[in-house]
Amino acid sequence: MTENNKNSLFEKPWNNDSFFQTYEEADRRRSFLQDEEDIQVKVKKLSERFVVKTRNTKIVEKEKVKKKNKNVNQKFKPTNKTNRRKR
Repeated sequence: MTENNKNSLFEKPWNNDSFFQTYEEADRRRSFLQDEEDIQVKVKKLSERFVVKTRNTKIVEKEKVKKKNKNVNQKFKPTNKTNRRKR
């Protein structure tokens, strides 16, 4: 399983491109899409039909957004425990 994690596309979602009743039709669509750059294509068998799935191989790095500290905007309100009544 550690070998899969080295793959940069590991756990990237596949998108359903099209559905077909026969494998031959789905394979034709797969071979057509495979000619495009930066795309992976596969054919999966469902219970009654075949689906052509695609995903982009370009890796877009997300910008890391710094989280703001929530306490910075709030005023510090000290609690005065010494003024409490004892029961």
